[in-house]
Amino acid sequence: MPLGSHSDGALAIGRRDSTVTLRNYPRASFAREPRPSVFTIHKTGFVFFSLRDRDQEAERYRRLVELQGDYLSLATGAGDLLYVNAAYARLHGLTRERLIGRSLYDFVPADQRPALKRRIEQSLAERQPLQSKNQVDTPEGRRWVLWTNLGFDDGRGGVMLHSVGRDIHAQVETETRLRESEARFRLIAEASPDVIMTLDRNLRRTYVSPACRELFGEEPEALIGHETGRKSHPEDFARLRGAMRSLLDGRAERHVCVSRRRHKAGHWVWLETCYRAVRDP
Repeated sequence: MPLGSHSDGALAIGRRDSTVTLRNYPRASFAREPRPSVFTIHKTGFVFFSLRDRDQEAERYRRLVELQGDYLSLATGAGDLLYVNAAYARLHGLTRERLIGRSLYDFVPADQRPALKRRIEQSLAERQPLQSKNQVDTPEGRRWVLWTNLGFDDGRGGVMLHSVGRDIHAQVETETRLRESEARFRLIAEASPDVIMTLDRNLRRTYVSPACRELFGEEPEALIGHETGRKSHPEDFARLRGAMRSLLDGRAERHVCVSRRRHKAGHWVWLETCYRAVRDP
């Protein structure tokens, strides 16, 4: 009994590296699946597939890969490129013909190359996927790319590397600017003689500048995480709380309040406090 066939196409019987013979079984069918595109018998190493289905599937996958905006590549375990899609070629401003055969590490900045190579080699040895964020050299300059790398057997005792990259340059630049902005804010706040605080929507302190040591007699760590206003003078508490609530409710953008707060030593300290609402975009 034939092992398999397809009613509208021939059945190719071949090894993984070359076709051995071609036969046609118009009435036979697979036992498990009525119309499989690929059927493999692992013990013998033979692959059975419908030529017509195979070509159609290959064309669909090829078009899908070429339409991807992500960068796709296939390389040897050593990093020599075997295939790149159109987006990968555009990234480097080269034709695919000029990219094939080159090492993928050629496009990684020299100072990042050794560490990335070690991580990829380890993931290939362990057959574990690896996500890496690194810069690549392009004609327009260096860009940050997030890669997902996966190794698999090549069928000859070796290993191949499949990589999918996504451009995250704008995201990394935004994060860098944010960190720089936070660093500048912290430098200004910690050098200021005034107490600077940030509060969440529950009026709990999320940051307190070091000037609180002199003004309140307390460490910043002792104030962070606690609700503000609890040590205000009883006569001022309701007025302060109303001002802050109006900021949270959107009825005001800024309030300047004069009030009293108890110092750690027990005496009252007169304060002029400017409250301002900062809303997320």
